[in-house]
Amino acid sequence: MVKIELPDKFASALKPSDVMLDLASGMYSAGHLTLGQAAELAGCPQAEFQRELGRRGIASNYDIDELTRDMKAVADLTRS
Repeated sequence: MVKIELPDKFASALKPSDVMLDLASGMYSAGHLTLGQAAELAGCPQAEFQRELGRRGIASNYDIDELTRDMKAVADLTRS
């Protein structure tokens, strides 16, 4: 576990849940965490975390390779 200490003048204005959401959003945006990992760090469901990313103007880290894999998975499911 990592502990982060903030000066009182900053800490008193922040809720721990907001700090975790900010941290998770930043780490996701920087590519350090996957969507699932960031949502877990933020303590919220992935769908809620995605909505928060949208409110913050943070784009999804979703590339063409992931799209291709998802399209293949959907095609495989529809053939079954």
